[in-house]
Amino acid sequence: MELRGFLNLRVETLRVGTFAADRALAGLALVTAGLLLVRLWLDAHLELMFDEVYYALWAKHLAWSYFDHPPMVALWIRLSTILFGEHEFGVRALGTLAATAGTGIIYLISWHLFGDRKAAIFAALLYCAMLLVSAGAIIITPDTPLLFFWSIALYALVRIYEDGDSGWWWVVGIAMGLALQSKYTALLLGAGIVCAMAVVPSLRHWWRRPAPYLSGALSLAIFAPVVVWNYQHEWASFALQFGRAEVSGLSLGFIFEFLGSQIGLLTPLVCVLAVAGLFLAFRHSEDENNEAIILLRLTGIAHVVNGFLIPRNRIYVHVFDRHWIAANMPDNDQMIPGIGDLSGH
Repeated sequence: MELRGFLNLRVETLRVGTFAADRALAGLALVTAGLLLVRLWLDAHLELMFDEVYYALWAKHLAWSYFDHPPMVALWIRLSTILFGEHEFGVRALGTLAATAGTGIIYLISWHLFGDRKAAIFAALLYCAMLLVSAGAIIITPDTPLLFFWSIALYALVRIYEDGDSGWWWVVGIAMGLALQSKYTALLLGAGIVCAMAVVPSLRHWWRRPAPYLSGALSLAIFAPVVVWNYQHEWASFALQFGRAEVSGLSLGFIFEFLGSQIGLLTPLVCVLAVAGLFLAFRHSEDENNEAIILLRLTGIAHVVNGFLIPRNRIYVHVFDRHWIAANMPDNDQMIPGIGDLSGH
């Protein structure tokens, strides 16, 4: 009788736990759906920002690359306007859907890393709470496809870490190639992969297998048209993006500006939790039984460096000069309806 009572108690506890987890997952789905509806409404009712207008011009004149960035954002806008129409909603809708799909990808990454549904739900909710994600879900920029393909590559890497299935390297190669077609900072993803293979003991055996090298070759093959375009245009885009950094002395003002922008983009609560997580990861960085934390620590560092390498606001004051666009893009008056002429006021 005592054994039967104990078993009944265990079964009932499992039922309660499963029910609670199902409710939490349903809550995440409800939050995600609600955010999607709000973002789609904003897509249709907010005028395009100047950056978006600039990229919309690219979408009307597709090329292998552009002066500022690789061509993925132009391809996304072109496809989005084909599917949803040539207006504000059409320009942004595909990016909004991709950002929403990112919630599911983050959930899957956390689930496979930690095997805990509550932790996965919490990670997905933190993703939804980030200002960077919320803004990127509405405003279409090169970062929108970059984060989408970066997340897919990270999920594939987690599956490689978890299952050891070499087939996932093909997913990594394709996703990283498309991320490179989105923004040059995707190179940091490759650097993170190399670091992970060097630091995480269970990943070191991949150095002796062909899959990672084939994956890297596939990424470079996808990225090759951008390199060819730069070669044909005197390396203009590479020179712009990789020539931004100038060593002119240390300024505390810029350091505080950078830190403030990162806290704002993460949102303060998420930033506090991220810093706490990094602190715990560093404390356990020598624990070989905590390889998942080592992997996340490396990825976190890469993202911090990624954020540091995007001083967009000041550069774009010059890159997106209205008079420059009016002079060099004479067909700018053929804008998407409702956006207006760039040469106007």
